[in-house]
Amino acid sequence: MSFTRPFLALSALGFLGTLLESLALMASPKAVSGLTDVQESPSFFSPWFGATSLILLCMIAVGVALAEQTGLVSLMLRRLRGELHSVHPQNWRRTIDLAAIVGALSYGINLVLWRYLPGAYDTILLHQQELTPYETPWLETALSLHAGVSTELALRFGGVTLVLWLGMILLRGQRPPALIWAAVLMPSLCSSAISMAQTGAISLPVVFHHATGIALGCFHGWLYVSRTLEHAILAHVIVNAMSIGLGFLLTILVS
Repeated sequence: MSFTRPFLALSALGFLGTLLESLALMASPKAVSGLTDVQESPSFFSPWFGATSLILLCMIAVGVALAEQTGLVSLMLRRLRGELHSVHPQNWRRTIDLAAIVGALSYGINLVLWRYLPGAYDTILLHQQELTPYETPWLETALSLHAGVSTELALRFGGVTLVLWLGMILLRGQRPPALIWAAVLMPSLCSSAISMAQTGAISLPVVFHHATGIALGCFHGWLYVSRTLEHAILAHVIVNAMSIGLGFLLTILVS
């Protein structure tokens, strides 16, 4: 099976997110708390972005090498290898509908939290600003939308695939439902734990915020293992777009 061509193509796609994040940080005088000290002229080659790029490249390499061995499907991977897209029809409309519903529910949960626990919501906003201290709205929007690509390549294509592959080795090639759901859950848990460790913010509102993120991650992971990677990417982009769009609409209505 070809490795180099799909690895380079998917790496270029995923690296766009790191590039956008570099631009956003260079446009902001703030620093990413606990990660790097940004001076007056931040560099694309800072340790933080170097580490982020390296992790992303490793996860993409894992996905390219192991996804098909674990029975997981990426249409992009198949096309880049010159194989058929899929032997099954892709129900994109259902994925779009599900993602729109999940995005609306996620935003609704945030609104309820904001309405009844404003102090908790302020704590969450401070936590997010420490992780992503961007002051340019268009860059923040671009990052939110591209996260549907880079995050899915790292956490689902790489993380879910790796956990599932290791589990199948331990179970001698078997793929029981418990292993599949463990593979879906673990990358999201690890990502949330790292985010909380970066800021040292361990409080009930922040834990609740990350719990909703883990639930969204499990939704995207389920789409990956039950359909294709592209369904997970599409759903992630739609969920982020719903959050941006509904937030913009709410701002207009209350102003």
